Amino acid sequence: MDHVLSGTGSTPLLYPGTLRSFFTSGHLAVTIRAKLAQHALGTEVPWVLVEEEDDGGGTVCAGHRTGRVVGAVTLTGIVHGPFLSANLGYWVDHLLHQLILPHS
Repeated sequence: MDHVLSGTGSTPLLYPGTLRSFFTSGHLAVTIRAKLAQHALGTEVPWVLVEEEDDGGGTVCAGHRTGRVVGAVTLTGIVHGPFLSANLGYWVDHLLHQLILPHS
């Protein structure tokens, strides 16, 4: 979380004009509330990708809450019924992206 809030993540590299207020916990809280409201209406489903810490023995610590947010995937504009459709949005931390796709 500090990685995102400090503005040291991938967003500043992709969007250099982003206001500093974007990286505050206040803005994040507003964004989360809006996403939860859309989820309650059935028009949005957000997921957060977290890099959890290894316990040293190759096992990820279950319930460990100090993992670093490394991305998000969101279905938005969900339309139910016979047309059933949605938009897919995502972002991945630039350090993780370089690890997975080093030549892009």
